[in-house]
Amino acid sequence: MTATLQAALKTPETVVFTEHGTENRPLPWQPPAVITDAMKREAVHALGVLKVRSRPATQGEAEAFVAHLANLCAGKELPPESKLMGAVSSILRAEYPAAIINDPGALDRVMKRLSAADRPMWWPSWPELSAALDGERAHLRAQWERLNVLAKGNSGARAMLARQRQDDATPPATDAQKAAVRELLAAAGFALKSERPHHSR
Repeated sequence: MTATLQAALKTPETVVFTEHGTENRPLPWQPPAVITDAMKREAVHALGVLKVRSRPATQGEAEAFVAHLANLCAGKELPPESKLMGAVSSILRAEYPAAIINDPGALDRVMKRLSAADRPMWWPSWPELSAALDGERAHLRAQWERLNVLAKGNSGARAMLARQRQDDATPPATDAQKAAVRELLAAAGFALKSERPHHSR
């Protein structure tokens, strides 16, 4: 994947001030203003590769992932084998993609999430580990959706932006909501113009 495509897929961030200082917060992803033919072709190719890599992880891949994680989390004091094999079985049951299980970058991000849960040097519980892996699965899904937009070119970007505008639009009030507003106004001594009686001249 070229640097141009990686930059196009990246989640933008903004710096916000908190009581503890500053932190980066993600912003909604937007496609590039112009999607070139070269970027479109590369996105199509990347989608094909991602589809192959998104197959469920095998037993051997899950075992290798758990072994790496155990070494990083526990060092010389490894957890009991039953816990390790339980994690392998759970990974296979949840059908986590090989794209996550075989990716060293994903393993690093999983470790960061586990560290953020105040468990930097201990073997995580399955809920902690599955939450971290679910975060990686969501990241992979977002990458797939963004690549899909880029693969469709400028028409795909326009369609995505139109959907966003539609999602952001205020939905029309329901009859029940209108009735509730009328009741509140009536209780306060107001009447809507459309409900005021028309006086004949």
